[in-house]
Amino acid sequence: CYFIDKKTISNLRLSVCLLGQDGSGKSTVTSDLDKWFNWKLSARRVYMGSGEHNKSFSRRILIKGAKIRRGQQKQLTEGSEANRSHVTQRRGFWGRVTLYPLFYYQMDVARKAYKVVRASSRYVCKGGIALYDRFPQIQFEGYGDGPKVSYTAKGRGVDDFFIRMLAKRELYYLKKIQQYQP
Repeated sequence: CYFIDKKTISNLRLSVCLLGQDGSGKSTVTSDLDKWFNWKLSARRVYMGSGEHNKSFSRRILIKGAKIRRGQQKQLTEGSEANRSHVTQRRGFWGRVTLYPLFYYQMDVARKAYKVVRASSRYVCKGGIALYDRFPQIQFEGYGDGPKVSYTAKGRGVDDFFIRMLAKRELYYLKKIQQYQP
């Protein structure tokens, strides 16, 4: 929830969104704009990326899943030929299962982004200025902040009901975000 603490632009709803590649200076420019606007007006930075600092429940599940996957890959490279073929046969099922945390996390990023956009939209309706550092672009699958679940699943050759359900849910949240275009 964002609170209005300075002057507002009562008859104008202003949202500014910066898009670009990682490392292109979006955060720096957003920070500078925030300082400049907050000199007299009520403005807030809104970070829309997943971020390395995110230690949510879904992020912890993803990290645990990655550790399990690394353990499986280590098993594939060690041991006898018979052991390698046994692990390889089971890899299809476990390959999918250990990827579930990743797909869930990607969907959860879209869900959280929707909640953030909704809150910042209310702030803008009260007269504040929202400065978005990133904004999901639904037309770019697998690129930047667009839909990731179905793209990642296709790239890894994985497809099942659970993954399709997560991809559908991610797309639902991303389409809802598009209603709040800055």
